[in-house]
Amino acid sequence: MDSLPDFLWRRPRVIAEYHGDVHRTDRATWQSGFTRRQLAEDNGWRMIEFTARDVFANSPRLELLTLLAELLLGPGAGGCALDVASRLG
Repeated sequence: MDSLPDFLWRRPRVIAEYHGDVHRTDRATWQSGFTRRQLAEDNGWRMIEFTARDVFANSPRLELLTLLAELLLGPGAGGCALDVASRLG
């Protein structure tokens, strides 16, 4: 990949990428996202992509936190996302 990912966890081989508005408005940025994802997945990484809605809206935020908890901590760890989400409001 030509640039660093937004978030990277080496041991569970998870990458998380925030897609801001530039991914919607700039064609080259949007297309490079497909290449980056393919490269990551071809090399055994799991890539999670998220937007502002996933961070600021309660239900999508809980889904994102649950997914990340399970990928980073193992199956069944999604319950800790409920605690984190409740603290975020």
